[in-house]
Amino acid sequence: MLDNAAVKNRVYGLVEFDVTKARQFIREHKNKTGETLSFTGWIIKCVGKAVVEDKDINVYKKGRNRFVVFDDVDVSIVVEREINGEKLPLPYVVRRANEKSFMQIHEEIRAAQKQIVAKPDILGTEKESTFVRAFQVLPSFLRKIGWWRFRRNPFLKKNVMGTVGITSVGMFGNMAGGWPIAIGYHSLEIALGGITRKQILLKENLKHTSTSTPH
Repeated sequence: MLDNAAVKNRVYGLVEFDVTKARQFIREHKNKTGETLSFTGWIIKCVGKAVVEDKDINVYKKGRNRFVVFDDVDVSIVVEREINGEKLPLPYVVRRANEKSFMQIHEEIRAAQKQIVAKPDILGTEKESTFVRAFQVLPSFLRKIGWWRFRRNPFLKKNVMGTVGITSVGMFGNMAGGWPIAIGYHSLEIALGGITRKQILLKENLKHTSTSTPH
C-alpha cells in the first residue's frame, strides 16, 4: 500500500495547535461522570468542520483531468478491536463526520473499540475480505494494475477508506513532541504527534508586560 501511495505528489505542513481548552473540557467531564472522552473524536469533529468549509480538499481525482468533490467528510481512523481474544489495530471510517456532534463521534468510536471481530475483514464483508486475501497472492505486476484501477475510482476509494485520513503516533507509543509525516491514499492525511507543555504569551497579558522608554 505504501509503495503505491508513494507515487502521489504531496505538500507537507508541520503545525502546532493549542489544545488546552479541549483537554480541560475532557478532564472536567471525566471528573464529573467518570467517562473518558475520546480526544481523537474531538479532532475528527474539528477536521470535519474545517474540511466542509473548504471542500476543495475533500476531493479525489478521476482519470487524468477530472475531480470529484464530496459533500460528506468521511474520516478514516485506526481503532483497536478484538480478534480471537487479541487486540489488533484495524481501519474504521466515521461517516459524515461534518454532520455529527463530538459526543456522537465519541460514542461511535467507543462502540467500534468494543466490537468483537470474528475475522480481520478490512473491507467489512466476507466476500470483500476473500477478495483482499486473493489479491495479496497475485504477482506484483497484477497487483499494480489493481492499485492503478483503485486510484482512478474516486467513489470506490470513498466507500472503502473515506475521504480524509487521521492517524496518531500515540496509538503506537509515547511521543513527547515533533511531527509525524504520513503517506496514504487520501487527499488529506493528518498525523497527530505528541502533546507537550509550552509557555506562551497571551494577547490579554500583553498590556501587563509592555514597557515604555523614558524621555
